[in-house]
Amino acid sequence: MNDCTFKAEGFHVNSKEKCDTFLLEDTIIEPQEDENWLGIGMYFWDNEGDTNYWARKKYNENIKTVISVKTIICLDKTLDLTNDDVLSGMLRLWKKHCENSNDRNNQGYGIIIDKLYNIFYKKIFDVIKGHGNYPRKVELFRITNKKTPHLTSSTKTIYCVKNKKAILKKEFHKKFINIKNYEHKRTITNTTGIY
Repeated sequence: MNDCTFKAEGFHVNSKEKCDTFLLEDTIIEPQEDENWLGIGMYFWDNEGDTNYWARKKYNENIKTVISVKTIICLDKTLDLTNDDVLSGMLRLWKKHCENSNDRNNQGYGIIIDKLYNIFYKKIFDVIKGHGNYPRKVELFRITNKKTPHLTSSTKTIYCVKNKKAILKKEFHKKFINIKNYEHKRTITNTTGIY
């Protein structure tokens, strides 16, 4: 996989134990099930800033030590569901599959993606790319007319690695300390200046 043409940085946040296993062994961290996202696989944010948000979500009474790992992901074999044409084609394929099988059409997207991946895509794609909408209490871009296309900080790019061969490099990135009280401060710039 050293001849990979398209690459991206990916950041994964989890417990120290799970990240240590990922770093030391030839494996990926997979959730047991993921009905509403990109299916079973190891999830990565495309930027470091989103790790701060996810670290706060991961911290709880059972997970006291949260760390992030940084990877280089090969995107040569990526099913890009941020492309409307690709997404529409996948949904048409799902509808056709349901007509010829006992699967019901109305299921969570993660289930749909996993079934199509296992039937049709496994030999073609290693990574699935999608966008997640994470609405904020306060939008970081101040937009006066939200009825027209506009910049937003709510859309996040997510990679779901299905095949461990797509991970070209992996390393420790950051340990989150006092994450419960952590607030990520940033300076926001837009057309009206800095505020």
